[in-house]
Amino acid sequence: MTVKLSGRLLARILTLGLVGACLPSLVHASGFAVDNQGARALGLAGAGVAQASDPSAVFYNAAGIAFLKGTQVYLSGGLSTSTIDFVGEGPTPPAATVEQTERRSALLPSLYASRQLSNRLVVGIGFFSPFDTRAQWKDPDHFTGRYNCTDCAIRSSSLNPTVAYKIEDRLAVGIGLDLRFSTLSLDQRLGSVPGVSAQAQDVAAVTTTTSTDTSIGFNLGLQASPSENVTIGLAYRHKIQANYTAAAAFQQILTGDATVDGDVTAHLPPPQAAIVTHYFPGSVSAGLAVRHGALMVEADLGWTLWSSFDSIEVRYATSPTLAQSLPQSFATAFGARLGVEYALHRSWVVRGGYSYDQAPQPGATYSPFLHEIARHGLSLGGTWRSGNVNVDVVTRYLPRRSASTQGINLYKYDGSYQTSGFQAGVAFGFRF
Repeated sequence: MTVKLSGRLLARILTLGLVGACLPSLVHASGFAVDNQGARALGLAGAGVAQASDPSAVFYNAAGIAFLKGTQVYLSGGLSTSTIDFVGEGPTPPAATVEQTERRSALLPSLYASRQLSNRLVVGIGFFSPFDTRAQWKDPDHFTGRYNCTDCAIRSSSLNPTVAYKIEDRLAVGIGLDLRFSTLSLDQRLGSVPGVSAQAQDVAAVTTTTSTDTSIGFNLGLQASPSENVTIGLAYRHKIQANYTAAAAFQQILTGDATVDGDVTAHLPPPQAAIVTHYFPGSVSAGLAVRHGALMVEADLGWTLWSSFDSIEVRYATSPTLAQSLPQSFATAFGARLGVEYALHRSWVVRGGYSYDQAPQPGATYSPFLHEIARHGLSLGGTWRSGNVNVDVVTRYLPRRSASTQGINLYKYDGSYQTSGFQAGVAFGFRF
């Protein structure tokens, strides 16, 4: 059976994908990198460097689209939930203090397309969220980490036009331009104001919100098949620096002490411009895919080059004494993915996978804003094909894990962070 799509229906699908791509993502790979870029690849636990069956190869390996035929569109989305708990270990906050974030539920969209221009040349484009994180803590007025963060987020999306060229029938290279759009927000409380001898009490709420920064990077890929049943892949994505212009607002919180409140009023900074900077990391990965009849197995190894994410710098235009350098001290982190796929029938495929991502962040820089823990992931998925349409489904579970600051936290906020997550997704692929 062949399913025909009208131009109007296809336009609606693409519009929904672009709207959805502006929504936050939750399921992470290394650090706060987003691991959901396609339901089929996620069903293989994210293994996608060494083979390509849809245009999401734009993300996984730019060379992969060289082996796609005709014109293809791939729209992937899903629902994800995650929770973060914190238990204090003293002295700050006191031992056994329990804090929780608001449960996050969001769509996880991505949109890709490819077009074959000749037997050797294929162009493609992807729109996806490569990095995303948000920590929104419950009861911000009493949250013990409120002087660091009450609601903080880094959001990004990438527009990734790509060109791939088949040098030989089994050898291709690819290159892409990574147009990165990102924002950062930082809500926190002030316990004092320079020039005022206020004790440890809330005197102001500070909201720093950036405009959208547009930065440019690139990605490269190579894919080769030494034999009909073996394919290898290499992929590289370059780091990108974000330089945000921001607006900072300072809203006084009355303490009830007339003397303190009067001094705070006199010294509280006015609303002002700010500059915020940090790097998004690059990555390098390699994959090996082996096929035997209806069975396909892929193993990927990757390194996210997090060492460039050393700190987040915040500078205020008219209040330089409030400048913040938020240390992160991330390090290059290793990740591994193993996926297995089996074709039950030409219309039905099942798959599953396991992933492991090393923690890039030392406990010394864990904070209510960022606390990136090593994680394991288990995925199950499948595909139904009919004519020029395929539907991919996936579920993924990130078991609960915990990590402690071990009493050496640079933010003077010691305890253990515990996280867990779950995702269910679906993708639609169309070939013309």
